[in-house]
This record gives sequence, C-alpha cells and structure tokens, in this order.
Amino acid sequence: MGIKELFQLRTKTPNEDAAVPSANDRKKGETYQQWGTRWAGQTNATIEALHTALQVVILQQRKEQSANQELQNKAKVKMETEIEALITQKAQNENSILELNERITSLENEKRQKQFEIERVKDNNSKNKIATINYYIGLTITLILAFYLFIFYSSASYQAFFGNDSSLDTGQAIFYPHAYEDALNMGAGPFLLILLMPVIFLGLGFLIHQFTTISNGITKYAKILLLYIITFIFDGLLAYEISEKIYNQWCSNQPQDQPPYSIDMAIESPAFWVIIFSGFIAYVIWGLVFDFTMDSYDEMTSNSKTIQRLQNENKIISEQIETIKPQISKIKGLIIDIDGKINTLQYNINHKIHINIDGIIHEVNNFFNGWVAFMSLAGKTDAEKAKAQTIKENAIKTIKN
Repeated sequence: MGIKELFQLRTKTPNEDAAVPSANDRKKGETYQQWGTRWAGQTNATIEALHTALQVVILQQRKEQSANQELQNKAKVKMETEIEALITQKAQNENSILELNERITSLENEKRQKQFEIERVKDNNSKNKIATINYYIGLTITLILAFYLFIFYSSASYQAFFGNDSSLDTGQAIFYPHAYEDALNMGAGPFLLILLMPVIFLGLGFLIHQFTTISNGITKYAKILLLYIITFIFDGLLAYEISEKIYNQWCSNQPQDQPPYSIDMAIESPAFWVIIFSGFIAYVIWGLVFDFTMDSYDEMTSNSKTIQRLQNENKIISEQIETIKPQISKIKGLIIDIDGKINTLQYNINHKIHINIDGIIHEVNNFFNGWVAFMSLAGKTDAEKAKAQTIKENAIKTIKN
C-alpha cells in the first residue's frame, strides 16, 4: 500500500465517524506533536486548516495553563517575591531621600549661621587692631624697600647703559650715588631712563598684587610666575652687562690677553649673582609685603576679607544644595516607578491568570513539527512547507504581542 492510500480519507459509516475523535479536540495523553500529525492527517495538511489549528492550539494551551494550579501558584509566589524586593528597594530610596533632606537642612543651617556672622561683622564698626598694626608695619617696610629698589635699579641701569669700565665695581653697580647727577649731565633722555627704570619693576610688583585679587585658579599662578620670570630675565641682563664691564676692566690690568666674556663665565662670576639677587630678591620681598599691606588695609575697618570669605563659603553651600535637589527629584521618580510596578504585580496576583508565553510557543512548535511530519509523508512540496512555516511564525508573533 502506498503513502497516498495510507492517508487517503475513506468513506465511513455514521457509527464509525462518531468513534473517530475530532481534530479540534486533543485526546487524553496525546502529545501536541501527535495532535499535530493527527490533525494534519484529517485535513490533508491544507494551509487554511493549519491557520485554524494553530489558533486552537494557542487557546488550548491558555486553557490548560489557566487550569494548572501549580503553575498559577508558582507564578504568584514569584510575583510576591518581586514585590518584596521592590518594597525593600523603595525603603532604601526613601532612606536616601531622608538622608539628602537632612543634608540640605544641615547646609541651610550652616548658611544661616554664616549669614548671621556676615551681619555681625558688618555691624562691628570698630577697627581691626591686628590688621591695623600689620598695615603700618607693612607700609613702613614697603616704603623702605621701594626706596631701596629705586636706588638699586637706578644705579644698575646707569652702570649697565652708561657706566665707565675703568671705574666700575660690584659695589657701584648696587649703589652709585651720582647716577641721577651723571645721567642729567648726559641729557634729559638718559636722566628719564634712569629715573623711570625702577618704576617698571615697582609696576610689575603692583601687577602681581592685582592678579592675586582679580584672578582665580591656575591662571592666577601662571600670570604671577610669568611676571617673576620676566623680572628675573631683566635682572639677569643688567647683571650680565655690568659683570662684563667689571671683567673687561680686570682684563685691562692683566699682562696677557684674556678670553672674551661669556655666559658660562657670568654664571661662575660672584658679581653676576650678587647683582641679580640684590635686585630680584628685594623685588620679590617688596611684592609680597605690598600684597600683605594691601590685604591688611582692607581688614582695618571693613573686615572685607572676612565678609568676602564668608560670602564665598555661602556660595559654595548654595551650590551644594542645588546639586542635591536634582538627586532627590530623581529618587522620587524611581519611587513612583516602583509603586507602579508593585500595584501592577498586586493586581496580577489578585485578578490575572498567569500565562507562560514560552510554554505556549514550545507547544506550538511541537504541534507544527507533527504537522510537518505528515506533510513530508504526504509528499507535500517545499513551497507548501514554506507557506506553513510562515503561518506558524505569524501565529507565534500574535502570542508575543
């Protein structure tokens, strides 16, 4: 007997037809794969029949899962466990909000305390005695150093630009009492140059003070360092020029010719370094003392430095508070999401039948495997099998959606 004769539908008597189970009904103990083969055999595995059959299989699986008390209980236990985890997560988030609110309260109290301190300082019109003493001491040192710098840079610049090699030594480079007189005898230009040269260095020192008050961060220190470097280079050039003249004067008294003056010789020359540090160190000290004196002046009557410090601290506190607030808002949003998940799970426990989608898909595949097995035995073409595969995939999509 051939394959076609084996699966060909034969004419049955009414009694025989009643004994054959309908393809729409799954027999007791029958697997889904066996069911698929039987249904395909009763319908000759037509495409139209497969579409209907898969919908029945899906409904059958839902019905069986709904009636499966063990499955339903496991699903409820799983959802209850998820609810407990969500409740714990919610409590942790609520504690985080509580801690952040306490942090804000602490910062606001600190801010109020600093504001109270600002008002107290403003109301206190008495002079700051320590700042007053510091101011007058600093002012005295600043004036003395400024006078010294005028003498030094006038002498050094005169000797560097107009000095006579035959009468020059290190002492005259640092202090030459006739610098202004001799420069004036040479004309207005040399006199003004010698007179104004110290102003350049005092101006650089004043700029350093300004940078400490109006600049912030790395930029401030970079500018200050640049000014110090410029001053050091300028001092170095003056010292080199003067030490070279001193060397030339010494060479003129030697019986033998000496090598020309060089940078290496300058570095090894004590006169070179004495001249540099006689000006540069005094300049650095003058700048620092001047900055200290100006700060002390600000503190004498208005206590402005104290007020500015407190205001800056309050600004930082305000920024910290503004940073915390978005964190609280974000956590509150998480709590709202958690409450929504808890409510959904609770509703599902009380009202919804749990359906295992993966289980339905598994049995749909089993049923289809039985259907395709009959198609192979019945000699169905690959095109028909491909159409059947497409119908099965579309049916699975409806399950997932």
